[in-house]
Amino acid sequence: MPAPTNLHHVVGHDLGVSERPPADVSDFVRALEKYASLLRAGKADTQPALKALQEMQTVSPDDPVLATLDLEKRRLAARRI
Repeated sequence: MPAPTNLHHVVGHDLGVSERPPADVSDFVRALEKYASLLRAGKADTQPALKALQEMQTVSPDDPVLATLDLEKRRLAARRI
């Protein structure tokens, strides 16, 4: 099994926050999963990704996962240069 990526930690349990509810009951987690999938695919600047990010910011603007996602986006962008 491959080692988890930083992004895996974002949607997993390693952020030091309580376990998140399943996507089918949480708008934030649903948007998080959508954005994380697009981020991994290199599509973080697409309209669907930006919409998912906006949804997360609306639901929980102070959630620490937003900062982690921003760092991951920057890390992935730097690898592409």
